[in-house]
Amino acid sequence: MAQSELIIIVFDHLEDAFWARRALALMCAQHVFRLEHAAEITRDRTGQTMLHPHMALPAYPHLPHTRMPSLLSNAIFSPGTKDKHDALAEAGLDPFFLESVSQALAPNCSALLFFVPHAGHDVVLPALLNVMGLLNGTLHRTSVPWQLERFLLSHVQMF
Repeated sequence: MAQSELIIIVFDHLEDAFWARRALALMCAQHVFRLEHAAEITRDRTGQTMLHPHMALPAYPHLPHTRMPSLLSNAIFSPGTKDKHDALAEAGLDPFFLESVSQALAPNCSALLFFVPHAGHDVVLPALLNVMGLLNGTLHRTSVPWQLERFLLSHVQMF
């Protein structure tokens, strides 16, 4: 079975993820990708992490993949991440990826998280990666096994 992709771009400033997302939204018409499986994450100067998903709420319960950006964001960046990281690693997510991404999001920084579903016919991954290469951030990428997706969806309250 095919695997999904998780891509996180970390930026040095709090507002950079917002501007990068706007730039990507403008490029969607020229390239084959959509941003409904994306979320902005910011960490303020006190270390408080905020998730800024951009999805239509009526569609939220109907499409399981639309839950993945918020579930993954909460699991990777929210308080108590040690236990969550352990659970994610046990379910198949790369522990080195988890550690490096969570450390990369320092106070007063931001990130864009992209979940590309394995059945993501509306996303051409090379086009998305080429466009992301134009952004001034640090790109982190890993595969998401289908078992991890099933685990996250079945343990929504944990994350």
